[in-house]
Amino acid sequence: MASRTKETWTPAEWIAFGNRVKRVRSELQAMIGDVQHVCRVRELDGLLKVVRQIDRWKPLMENLAARQVPDAIITRIFYGDCLPEDADPVDGIVLRRKYVCEHTDEGVEALVYMSEGEGDVQSLKDQHGIGFHMGYNGAGPNNLAASILADALADELAPAFAGEVINDMPNAYQDTETVAVLTQQEVVAWVMDKLRESVSA
Repeated sequence: MASRTKETWTPAEWIAFGNRVKRVRSELQAMIGDVQHVCRVRELDGLLKVVRQIDRWKPLMENLAARQVPDAIITRIFYGDCLPEDADPVDGIVLRRKYVCEHTDEGVEALVYMSEGEGDVQSLKDQHGIGFHMGYNGAGPNNLAASILADALADELAPAFAGEVINDMPNAYQDTETVAVLTQQEVVAWVMDKLRESVSA
C-alpha cells in the first residue's frame, strides 16, 4: 500500500487503512485513560494533540477516499467499528455481532462478540447504568434490551442515517430554516428498509 499514492488505492485498501487509523486512535485513548490518574494534564498534552490531529485529519482523508469508495460505506471508513477487510466493499451494512448473556452473582454479564476472530469481544455498553437482568419483565431486562438494540443498530446504521437523512437537514450556515422534525414512525421505517436491504444483499 505504501508504494502507491492514495489516489490509486482500491476500496479494500481504504478499508484496511481506515481500520489502522481507528486502531491507533483507540490505542491512544486507552493509553491516556490508563495513565491519566498518575500524570498531570500537561504531561498528556502530546497524546491528546495526536488524537485531536487524527480527528482533524479524518475528514480530509474521507474526501480523498470518496473518489474510490462506494457511497454506501464511505462514512464508515474512518468512523465507527473496524470494517471486515474481507467484506464486499459495496455492502453498506455488515451484520456480524453476537450477544452472549450469562447469569452471574452480580446480575447478567453481557458480552458482544464483534466477529469470529479470537479475542474480538467486549462488554455490552450499559445504556441506563442500572445493570442487566433477563428472564422476567422489569427494569433490568428492559435495560438489556435497550442496550442490545442500541449496540446492534447504532454503529451499523448511524453513518448511513446521517448521510441519507441528517445531512439533508437545514444547515445553519446556508439555510434560512432552523428546525427539522422527524417522527418515530419515519425513523423506524428507515431502519426497517435498511435491514431489509442488508438481509437481501
